[in-house]
Amino acid sequence: MRIAQVAPLVESIPPGKYGGTERVVAALAAELVALGHEVTVYASGDSDVDGRLIPIVEEALWKRDCTVNENMLHLAELARVAREADEYDVIHSHLDYLAFPFADHCPTPVVHTMHGRLDIPELSQLVREYPDLALVSISDSQRRPLPRPNWLATVYNGTNAWISAPLRPVDVLPLAGQELAGARIDTALFFPAQLKGLAPRWRVAPSTVDDQDAWEVQGNTADGVIVSLLFDQKTGLLTRSVRYTDSPVGKIPVQTDYSDYRDVNGLKMPYKYTMTWLDGRDNFEVTQIRPNVMIEAARLAKPAPSVPPKK
Repeated sequence: MRIAQVAPLVESIPPGKYGGTERVVAALAAELVALGHEVTVYASGDSDVDGRLIPIVEEALWKRDCTVNENMLHLAELARVAREADEYDVIHSHLDYLAFPFADHCPTPVVHTMHGRLDIPELSQLVREYPDLALVSISDSQRRPLPRPNWLATVYNGTNAWISAPLRPVDVLPLAGQELAGARIDTALFFPAQLKGLAPRWRVAPSTVDDQDAWEVQGNTADGVIVSLLFDQKTGLLTRSVRYTDSPVGKIPVQTDYSDYRDVNGLKMPYKYTMTWLDGRDNFEVTQIRPNVMIEAARLAKPAPSVPPKK
């Protein structure tokens, strides 16, 4: 498919530092390209995206010394998208309500991911004027102020996370800062198309894993996390990842070893992996991998803390 991604102009794609929406657009474009789609991203000129980039401004707006009218520039961006709409099979807007009038008269289907707040009183009045909008939310709770619009799906942005481990001292541990960044890295390793975007620059050197020759690829993420990926030189498969996050006592490593690779729809996926922490080791064994399966949102809900047993 020919897909257009319409991104905000305030920050580059992917963002150099902060930028949740921009990070989502970058990952989405990378994955769509990896799946074989023709992807065009409308964004700032200092963006580095998979697919084709159409720059609307030279660089991210936050870098400008003078005050700029962001809405006017975003309207100019939408005007160009509308003018070129027949070049695409679907248009994905990340500009929230600014894109509503354009989508209403666009010959190409437009889907809107609503990244911002929806509890703005005037927004409900605006949405009523566009009953046929195709909307995507970033969480089910985000929808509550606007329960009636045409919600197509909920797609999580990966900005909130936790670890549920009943046998640990804190059975539901929220993740933030570099811990959350580390969880994003662990997740991205199961979607190889996202690896390139983890760090702006990578360094490669020969290494070994369990006496086997390997290539070590190391980089620093935008969140300041150091990540090392070790690939077997014979098979090219990822055998180990090590990431280092800051703490009051220095850099803390988390090592993950991957094994038992099996074919899944033409891709080699690990069915066993071991995560080694400073305080122990966790072994995981996957029984089945099914690609492109819908998951009920309730299964991703944050679990309630366990109730301690009565004495």
